Amino acid sequence: MNLDAGDSKTEVNGGGNRGQRRKPNLFLRSPPFKPPLTSVLLVLSAIEISYRYASRSNVACTMNDAKMIDLEAFVLVGGLSRRMGTPKHRLMFETVTATMLMTERIARTLEIVARRPVRLVVHGDEVLDPRLAHRAHVKDVYAERSALTAVHAALAHADAAWVAVVACDLPFVTSDLFARLAALSSGYDTVVPVDEAARTQPLCALYRPAACLPAATTLLDAGEHRAGALLETVATRFVTHDELADLDAATQFFFNVNTPEDYERARLMRFST
Repeated sequence: MNLDAGDSKTEVNGGGNRGQRRKPNLFLRSPPFKPPLTSVLLVLSAIEISYRYASRSNVACTMNDAKMIDLEAFVLVGGLSRRMGTPKHRLMFETVTATMLMTERIARTLEIVARRPVRLVVHGDEVLDPRLAHRAHVKDVYAERSALTAVHAALAHADAAWVAVVACDLPFVTSDLFARLAALSSGYDTVVPVDEAARTQPLCALYRPAACLPAATTLLDAGEHRAGALLETVATRFVTHDELADLDAATQFFFNVNTPEDYERARLMRFST
């Protein structure tokens, strides 16, 4: 094969295709591009920053959406505390009672969403921490104590179109959690989160009194005291754990203080978060 420097004509297949022009192979003439490691790292860093910004932006949008609904919050104080052996709201976290700690924590977080003073729901002659005297409280309408009577009391005394209820033994709920629930409330009567174990959390939820109060009254008059029964009666939006997983501390939202062991774990978690 004869190839002059200025001629691209070649003999191919024994000269049978003499005169064909071979297209130059640019990939063979140019070495493969290998970006420097620093450039790769910069791109990966930019992607990570964009992801974090997007996640925070989603939370911010959720908070803005939540502020569009008329919402107030109640902390459900008390409970039978059979497994604890003592009323949960009298447990001490350092120098304050659990009720004091939980209520003030909710006041700092939920009021960001509700934009109203948080009120307490107490049963009968329940004695509160005197340091909570500045907090308004309401009492159960029904004599029997149950989860549904506590929710009913909040609904019966509500002034807003929506009510957030939180049991005082859920120490790690956040305003972001309730902002997310509020953002998903359109078209429903109640919005209830579901934890990692697929358990519904009716004592950490949003309720619309216009629909839920008459339904709860009917159930209680019929002797039904399960909060879950109310969810079966009205239009309920169940919010899966996956829909909350992007929020900070999502794995701790529904940590419930039911036993002395839970109480000790909560004490440790409080000081490590």
